[in-house]
Order: sequence, then structure tokens, then C-alpha cells
Amino acid sequence: MAVTFGLPLVIYLLYFLSTKKDYVLLTYANLQDFKLIALLEKLPKQLWATDEAAGWLTVTAAQIFMGWIVLCVVLERLLPGERVTGVAPHSLSYWLSGHLQFWVTLFLLFFGNVTLQWSEHNHVHFASAFSAFPLEVLYDEYLGLITISCLFSFALSLYLYASSFVGDKVLAEHGNTGFSFYDFFIGRELNPRLFNSTFDLKEFCELRPGPKNMEYTCPCPCHAYMYICTCVCVCICI
Repeated sequence: MAVTFGLPLVIYLLYFLSTKKDYVLLTYANLQDFKLIALLEKLPKQLWATDEAAGWLTVTAAQIFMGWIVLCVVLERLLPGERVTGVAPHSLSYWLSGHLQFWVTLFLLFFGNVTLQWSEHNHVHFASAFSAFPLEVLYDEYLGLITISCLFSFALSLYLYASSFVGDKVLAEHGNTGFSFYDFFIGRELNPRLFNSTFDLKEFCELRPGPKNMEYTCPCPCHAYMYICTCVCVCICI
């Protein structure tokens, strides 16, 4: 449970100690000066804000995050890939197209922002330009994205744990110990699936919106913000 509840707190701490204009060294004196009480006093007013990048949880951040999850689900359902079979005794099938999804998503980020123009002659809208999405918005909405991702993760985890008690589910050997907190963290159901058992939630969360796509979703917003602010930076790509 230390990871479940402690990791989000560490992420928030790193965000507030590493501001957009400066950073704070993690020394004892600086931690004493860190105005945690003042921050908590502002929390009710900043929890949900409708103006631009003003709160811990914004409408824009929620829309971006949920749109990202929906896009990953759609690409997982539609893209061609390799169908492989898992290990015995269950031998479930998996549809592997994560690498192709990486390149398709990268293409959409830089060319998927379609500008529509109205044609008076044909009375229809047509695509007049293809450009990159304003990735600097992710930089401005970083705090809100942290919050909505944590809330979504908690909600999904609660759903998976509760659904493992419904029906005749195959339970994980190490996730069915009887200790609720431990089983919640490890995962009680062995292979939670949706869409007529063709959509594996564990495989999806590990390979689709997560680590592989972080390779461009993390640095690109910062580079875009630097470009807008006319800052000169040297990027080393490995």
C-alpha cells in the first residue's frame, strides 16, 4: 500500500519542488520552508478549476487524459498486429500491435490536428491543413494530468478488485491470499478481460498508454514550450 498511496504523493512533491521556473533542493532546511499548510489551504479553491491551468484538476486535463485513453483503446481494436497465445494452462490469445500504435500515435500528434474550411461552392467542410497538436498544453496542464491519472488508476483498480468477486473468475495465485490490501495491490483476478474476453486490461495498461508511449509524451510538451518561449536548448536523443 506504500506504493499505491505513497507514489502519487512523491509525484506531487516532485512537481511542487521542481517548479516551472526554478527548483528546490531536498534539504532539511528547504523542507522546513516548504509551505505545506498554505498549499493545503488553497486546495479547496484549486481542486476543480474551469479557467486555464489554474487547479489541481481541470476540465482540460480530464478531456486530454480521457481522450488519450479512448485513442489507445480504439487503436488497440483497429490496428493490425500479431496474434500470439499465452502460456498454459489457460493459453489466452493476445493481439500485439503496440509498436505500430507507437508510430501511428506519433504521426497523429504531429499531423493529426486538422483545420477544416467551409466550401461555399460545394457546401461542405474540407481539410485545408494538417498540423501538430498544441503539445505545450500538456505542460500547462501537468498538475491536472497528474491528478486525473491518479484518480483514473484508483478507480480502475477498485473496479478490477471488486469485479474479481463476481462470477467464476480465475484468480491469481499470489493475489488471492485473503489479505485485502495485498490482494488489491497484486491483482486478485489473473486475466481481467472485456469485450467478450478479447480485451486484456493488464496487457493494455502495461503496453498501450504506459511506458512505451512515455518516450514522446514526456519530453515533447517541454520541448514545445521551450520553442514557444524562444528558448535555445540542446536535446540529446538516445
